[in-house]
Amino acid sequence: MSSDKTNWVNISGEGGVIESKGTLDILEFDTQEARYVKFQGVKRATVFGNSFFEFEVYSPGHIPEYKELISKMEFLLSKVNENSKLHQLLLQVLNRYPYDANRPIDPMKTLIKQIEE
Repeated sequence: MSSDKTNWVNISGEGGVIESKGTLDILEFDTQEARYVKFQGVKRATVFGNSFFEFEVYSPGHIPEYKELISKMEFLLSKVNENSKLHQLLLQVLNRYPYDANRPIDPMKTLIKQIEE
């Protein structure tokens, strides 16, 4: 990441390389102010090069609270009837994790409250 497109800070961890096998990779790092973010492939994964489905960067915002709500929902999933509407709603939310991380979390709180009552 960079503020000026000249001086870059590598956030990919040890050795600066992410070794992925086609799974979801989430990199967490200390908050830093930046205007630019780039992906830099250093070694081809296949003869076609590097590829990825999605590349997203989030501000810290409510991410910790979001993760806590996801954990609660995973726990509650086993507690509700598999044929219920609540079970279906929980699955819908969990199937979108982490892609909905920037959406409002109030609906998640409301859903959890309904289940816990």
